[in-house]
Amino acid sequence: MNGMKFNLSIIFAIVLQGVALTWFLANQNSKIDTLYTEFEQQNKKEVIENQVKMKLDLQNLIADVKELQKDMKRMQSKDKEIVKQNRSIERQHKDLFKLLRDGTTPSGGYSYGD
Repeated sequence: MNGMKFNLSIIFAIVLQGVALTWFLANQNSKIDTLYTEFEQQNKKEVIENQVKMKLDLQNLIADVKELQKDMKRMQSKDKEIVKQNRSIERQHKDLFKLLRDGTTPSGGYSYGD
């Protein structure tokens, strides 16, 4: 009978370890599930935040491009005006040089009563 007690003690200890291992693994699985759920929620929040930031950045970029287009149109308009002024100045210089060279009054020019 003494041998039977020893065998029952070993079997009881093994069963007790099995129950403890099962409890431990179930507890770990619960913690892992909780952490994974929290990770998913945090990840979803970050994805949404990034999407909102990207949308705002895109809107700002579009506004900047529109502003640049307006600036380009203003610059092109000023360039056209400068080209017109330069042509007018060139004509005036040609007329002036012709006057100095030939001693004649250009057409449409002024006379000082020579």
